[in-house]
Amino acid sequence: MLKIALHAYSSSEHLELQERLTQLVMDCEGWVLEDEASSSAAYRLRFEVGLEKIADIYGALQQAGLQLTPTAHRALTEMCLCQKHLPKGEDMQIVSVDLRVGTLDDEHVRFQRFVPQNIV
Repeated sequence: MLKIALHAYSSSEHLELQERLTQLVMDCEGWVLEDEASSSAAYRLRFEVGLEKIADIYGALQQAGLQLTPTAHRALTEMCLCQKHLPKGEDMQIVSVDLRVGTLDDEHVRFQRFVPQNIV
């Protein structure tokens, strides 16, 4: 089995995001293994999907409004490009995805203006 860990951010409301991501996994013929809120500002979704659907998952995550980290983009891109060269076998045709999403809301996003101190 292939495994991939992804990190992303979203400004969507927590429950709305949870429903949308669960639905997109099912739309891509995947199955949800774990669906939990790690904290009030973090969400984790573990799921499995067929390797042939990894490009669909990548597109669906972006369409859902997730801001993937550069590492997540690179990992998904490499998996999409290399899937035809991976060894064939039943256990290599399933991708286990551990997606962690940090949610940003008005309570957690506070920008403070930096005021430089006078240096004597």
